[in-house]
Amino acid sequence: MRSKVIRSSKNVAGKIVLAGATASALLLGVGSRVTPTSFTAQVTAASATTNLTSNIDQTTTVSPSQLANAKGDGPFTAGVNQVIPFEAFGGDGMLTRLLLNSAAKAPWSDNGTAKNPALPPVASLSAGQYFYEVDFGGNLAGKTGQALIDQLHQNGNQSYQADVKVYAAGSDGKADTSKTVATKTVTVQVLANLVSNINASTTVSASQLANAKGDGPFTAGVNQVIPFEAFGGDGMLTRLLLNSAAKAPWSDNGTAKNPALAPVAGLTAGQYFYEVDFGGNLAGKTGQALIDQLRQNGAQSYQVTVKVYAAGADGKADTSKVVATKTTTVSIGKAAESFPSQGIVITNQNTPVYRDANGAATGRQLAPGTSWRAFTTTVAADGSIWYNLGGQQYVSAKDVTFTQGDAKTSTAVNRVVTINYTPGYGIALWQDDAGQHFAHRYLATGSKWRVSRVTRWANGRTFYQVGTNQWIDARYAK
Repeated sequence: MRSKVIRSSKNVAGKIVLAGATASALLLGVGSRVTPTSFTAQVTAASATTNLTSNIDQTTTVSPSQLANAKGDGPFTAGVNQVIPFEAFGGDGMLTRLLLNSAAKAPWSDNGTAKNPALPPVASLSAGQYFYEVDFGGNLAGKTGQALIDQLHQNGNQSYQADVKVYAAGSDGKADTSKTVATKTVTVQVLANLVSNINASTTVSASQLANAKGDGPFTAGVNQVIPFEAFGGDGMLTRLLLNSAAKAPWSDNGTAKNPALAPVAGLTAGQYFYEVDFGGNLAGKTGQALIDQLRQNGAQSYQVTVKVYAAGADGKADTSKVVATKTTTVSIGKAAESFPSQGIVITNQNTPVYRDANGAATGRQLAPGTSWRAFTTTVAADGSIWYNLGGQQYVSAKDVTFTQGDAKTSTAVNRVVTINYTPGYGIALWQDDAGQHFAHRYLATGSKWRVSRVTRWANGRTFYQVGTNQWIDARYAK
């Protein structure tokens, strides 16, 4: 028997349906009867399955606040590593809601407390028609509820490849996981902690501050709110806060245009904003005013607060929505000091020779056990000590033994001296009467100290003893 092709527009409207009816009849087999109702339903189903995942974005981001506020007994993990009705995909407070392209402009409430309307994954979806799950792999595989949330926290900032699977309903109305009608692989970026890449402390060198310009990038983000993605820009003070800055290039005022350092991976522009707040006499100051005050304050440490804000509905920073904070220490380095140091250094090992007191290598070495005249001693901003052997030739104090080249006289005294140096700064405290072993302390200008002994070297240098193994250079006391 030949299959019957329905051609009458009285029974079925539209040529596409007629063609579909013919195809359906052929699929059903010779002699099968196809009614207008049955093949219309089949065409509708076929059309739906091809578009079930079209409204799901290729990538999405879970913010730190969304993860931090999620509860295991709430809706956040519904549909993740578990099969539930497809119509629930876009429920308020659900991670899977964030996958929908309509989520960008839709309201969200943590744990669905606001009961915002659900977002349909496809239009005109019938309840119970399809089911779905979003499968995560790795150490998230199979986890649901609080166990899943805890693991996301432990993993930190990370991107995941997840598979969205849509299943047809079986004859019993439940999900038939053997009937996968649509799949899509997506990337889910989880920002568990926006400030995890910010160090607990950092140092701004004296030269970085000295070369900073008020109209340059140095103070951007300090006492002012700017986009979070700008945090690690070249020449910015805030760049120095990132743990990635230690091995990254720097140029004063960003003149070299070195690549910016990302505060977190996968950050979307305009998603977050930040500021680094200084207090005391730096509070509220920006640009040149901030730089001038830092210079006046001299070498010291500051407790500062990094604040990260979410963007508001207008795309600008909403400072009422603080999504992350971190307190960190910013130390302003002391400028390097150099002074005459006539003496002899003896190399303890194969000793590298440097071009300057910043550790710029020349590639040369001095043989162990050899003696060399030291003309000056330099104490770098970080407290390291360097001896100049003439011209651009320096050795590190850790590689040599220094011997003062001239005789000395030492006399017991009892007097009080006042530190006489640049206001706002201090002078180095030494462990010996030759000024060779730094005590990692400074005595502030204007402070008074009792002197118990004076050492005078034949080369004219004089040191005062102000405590046990504590000496100062007499040139900076009166």
